[in-house]
Amino acid sequence: MKNRLKGCSGKANWGYAKWKYVVWSDESKFNIVSNDGGARVLRKEGERYDSNHVIKTTEFGSGFLMIWGCFWSGGIGALVVVLDAKEGTIFILQEDGAPGHTGKIARNWRDNDQPEILCFDFWPAQSPYFNSIEHLWAILEKIIEGRRHAIGSKNKLEACLRDE
Repeated sequence: MKNRLKGCSGKANWGYAKWKYVVWSDESKFNIVSNDGGARVLRKEGERYDSNHVIKTTEFGSGFLMIWGCFWSGGIGALVVVLDAKEGTIFILQEDGAPGHTGKIARNWRDNDQPEILCFDFWPAQSPYFNSIEHLWAILEKIIEGRRHAIGSKNKLEACLRDE
């Protein structure tokens, strides 16, 4: 909770004029057979810290695809790293605090090789109600659930995800 509060610090008063330049991004795991990450919980006002709504998740298994996506006020990117922006537009890349984003190699690449990429100084890991793209992953998972019977391979799963 302290990390999440730290992540919000200084951003509470941002208006649309600033938030519209945030690119929300994340990766998500989609299984061939079923969802093993538990249910996503969208909390009502006043229930934010209710321990009844906390669900432990796991990150690895077999027979799955990891996909990455992004969106911003102007639209969504494909299931690849795609930003279609006017030249001169400065975006802020939002990544959660997962080790893959905050590790030494990722930080060095971003800081030394990609200095034009602006990022938040801190963002807590596994904070689905902070990162709006988590809601899109939950919707996509729900949509493909009805097509699971026809998915028998990673290629078919990828095609299904791209279709949806």
